[in-house]
Amino acid sequence: MQKDIVKLKARTQAKPEDPDAFIELGLALMDKHQMEEAIQALKEAVRIKPDYYRAHVNLGFALRSVRAWDSAETAFRTALKLNPESPGAHHQFGQLLRLAGKSKEAATEFEAYLTLRPEAPDAEEVRGWIEKLKK
Repeated sequence: MQKDIVKLKARTQAKPEDPDAFIELGLALMDKHQMEEAIQALKEAVRIKPDYYRAHVNLGFALRSVRAWDSAETAFRTALKLNPESPGAHHQFGQLLRLAGKSKEAATEFEAYLTLRPEAPDAEEVRGWIEKLKK
């Protein structure tokens, strides 16, 4: 796996203006629990292409993993502003809000997720979350 990270770092050096290269590196680093480096790679993807919702979603996911709630919320809100039809962004943002204790907002995001992906493999589980969050 470390070889993969070395290859991905080389790719970012060869293609320093390719946000996907930095996203892939960030995700690989997250898999290795190298969160600081992952967040830096994902921030670089956002810097390169600020209107790329995928970069913001992945940055939000990484920031959520280190409990940087406010920064993660900003990343997810930006992603959803750029692509409000992204079921994954709604799901991930809902998870953040749920973990941050913002039950009502989390339920709203999970409902948006199910509206966009009613047949999602986790649909029943998400419906259960919504029910609990609304109590």
